[in-house]
Amino acid sequence: MIGSSFWVIIIVTGVTLVAFGNIKYNQTREEENKLELAKNANSLLLPEVERNFIILEQMKEHIANDSLKILPFHTAAWETVSSGGLLLGYDSHTHIKYMELYRYIYRANYVHSRLSDIILGPHP
Repeated sequence: MIGSSFWVIIIVTGVTLVAFGNIKYNQTREEENKLELAKNANSLLLPEVERNFIILEQMKEHIANDSLKILPFHTAAWETVSSGGLLLGYDSHTHIKYMELYRYIYRANYVHSRLSDIILGPHP
């Protein structure tokens, strides 16, 4: 006959394994969720960043040709990602880099808007 101490040890071992498994499951699931958020954010942001890079290259060409053409940058994807919580998927370094990039984009768009107001007059 197996003694009750054996069964207590089995129960404690089982509870420990379940608790450890539960903790690891939750950690793994959280990492998977963050990766999915980052993937979704990238699918929105990367095409917009590429379009903005093309706009920047066009403006640089105009400057090289001694002309001034300031174009507005796109921000719709950033607004969707930042307001939708998708930034939570990024590590802090990537998050900060995107925030810095779009801070400059918004500043450039502000300059574009002010120049347009000066040249064409304020928008109604």
